[in-house]
Amino acid sequence: MSNENTDKTARFCTMTLDYPEKTMFQLVEEAAKKLPDDAAYNFRGSITTYSQLMKRIDNAAKSFCAHGIKEGDVVTLCMPNLPQAVDCLYALNKIGSTASLIHPLSAESEITYYPTINFYNCSFNFANEGSAESRLYGGDDI
Repeated sequence: MSNENTDKTARFCTMTLDYPEKTMFQLVEEAAKKLPDDAAYNFRGSITTYSQLMKRIDNAAKSFCAHGIKEGDVVTLCMPNLPQAVDCLYALNKIGSTASLIHPLSAESEITYYPTINFYNCSFNFANEGSAESRLYGGDDI
């Protein structure tokens, strides 16, 4: 490796990022207050504004709370990359729960492995209809 590349690598490895002391939900909430009519995301040509996203997050948070989910709980979400997964992730973050994400195309053997990991202490399982996790654990379909 040349000295120039070594210098670049050394500079890159010493870089730091300053993250605000806020949750992901709080950051999205701030963006929604500043830019309520701006696009939060575009999914297959359908735009969701920040104000619409906040309503979706609030509705999902209320639903999770109605299922007994509270701050500190770990919730498994077995969902594809859809807007509903985004809603659920931020809703759980708003509540103070931890989302453990499993892609629904994961093999059943992978899904059964996750709960065996020592740090994994899941309180609730939610899965999209027909997913492997829903079949394995009887997770509530969302």
